[in-house]
Amino acid sequence: MTPSFSLIPVLYLLGAAHGLFLAFVLLTRSPGSARANRYLGCYTLVFVAALVDYFIELTGLERSLIGLRTLLWPKEFLYGVLVYFYTREMTTPGRYVLRGRQWWHFALPLLHVAVTWPLLLLPGDTQFAILNDQPGPQFLQRAWALLLGDAELVVTVVQLTVYLGLSLRLIRRHQKRLPQTFSYREKVNLSWLRNLLVGTFAVYFIWLAAEFLNLEESLDAGLDFALGLSMVLLIYSMSILGLRQPRIFAAVPADARPDIGTVESVSRDHEQKYRNSALSAEMSGQLMREVDALMHREKPYLDGSLSLPQLAARMNISSNYLSQAINQHAGQNFFDYINAHRVEEVKALMRKQPDQTVLDLALDAGFNSKSAFYTAFRRHAGKTPGQYRKTL
Repeated sequence: MTPSFSLIPVLYLLGAAHGLFLAFVLLTRSPGSARANRYLGCYTLVFVAALVDYFIELTGLERSLIGLRTLLWPKEFLYGVLVYFYTREMTTPGRYVLRGRQWWHFALPLLHVAVTWPLLLLPGDTQFAILNDQPGPQFLQRAWALLLGDAELVVTVVQLTVYLGLSLRLIRRHQKRLPQTFSYREKVNLSWLRNLLVGTFAVYFIWLAAEFLNLEESLDAGLDFALGLSMVLLIYSMSILGLRQPRIFAAVPADARPDIGTVESVSRDHEQKYRNSALSAEMSGQLMREVDALMHREKPYLDGSLSLPQLAARMNISSNYLSQAINQHAGQNFFDYINAHRVEEVKALMRKQPDQTVLDLALDAGFNSKSAFYTAFRRHAGKTPGQYRKTL
């Protein structure tokens, strides 16, 4: 059944208004990463422009507001660039600054503006005809319509696919980097960002279907409705998640940057010692013995936010040497190595404090959540905490 479209323009207008408010909050927000918030705010504004464009079309105001539609037209090439910049800033905060070669990412959007906005110099009827692929006999008008029609569509699909693919690759790299860098996942798994990309892909696929499937009029109208509705839902979802988890608008900690695994000597002696050679097996073994001794003596794993760079700085060694030693001699990544010590700590606390709840003991041992504790305990102890406690 084809949905009724009488209230759809109102829905689009409400979604655009809400998106405008969300963009204002992001662009003026001080907590978290200002650069990431700016990218997300601009990304939201692109959806606002699209919803206003749909509103103009559905309400029959296209001819009277053709100048506004011409202004809003160059937006397709901004979706991919802005979601990629936001993803990059969230996964590698502060590493890239928008200057120099970074501006080349905006070459296509600027070219799109250069091709589209000169239409404003033409009469309104001519603008309407070109934008709706109904140009007059003049060669320039036909060329304009082609550039803003089929040619624009093909380039948009290629560009958006590339940038969404790059964004997914950044998230995959970040997910692979987590176990080698952090002893926790609660604050750095970027599930919010992954959900944002899923929502973007949903909008993208609906748009592809609406553009390339030759359906009968009722089904085509249904796809157009689904496309606008998906944009509205994405905007409201961003707002709801922002209210429930305000931290999602902040970047991951600075020590989550991808260059965390490079050799960054924090000690002049170690820098000189390892400058021209990789970590030998003998030095790696010695380093691992020092790490194990530190674990038993000072128990740094009790810090629920312990990361590889923090532990490396504490020992005056480079992060990648510490990671190499743990991987080679413990046969584990940093995440598993630290959580194995936390599990052993919980076991010891179970014997010493039998009246305490398992969750309280887990928090005392450095775990940040119940789910993380139960997963780690089953992994390293081979049974649940309750099953283990019955054996004591």
